[in-house]
Amino acid sequence: MTIPRMLVLLVGLAAIGIAVVAIRVEEARVLRRIQELQFEEAEAQRQIRAQEMTLWTLRAPPSIRERSTQLRPVTEPAPVRKSGESKTATKRR
Repeated sequence: MTIPRMLVLLVGLAAIGIAVVAIRVEEARVLRRIQELQFEEAEAQRQIRAQEMTLWTLRAPPSIRERSTQLRPVTEPAPVRKSGESKTATKRR
């Protein structure tokens, strides 16, 4: 084998080796990004579940009753009228 052929073979093998290393580095970078996105997805799902639990709690009948009593203004009960009295009779007194 002549020296020029050996140099071409050596340069070709070096180029193939560098290409393989570059591909593996890119693959590792992509796999790391996929893992980061999976962690973010798991966190987002956890937050969604927590918000769903809060929503279910707020939709529960006891919770609705409690919030409605807090929002409803406190009013005094209307005076009880006797059967013979009219509206105008109570105003005249």
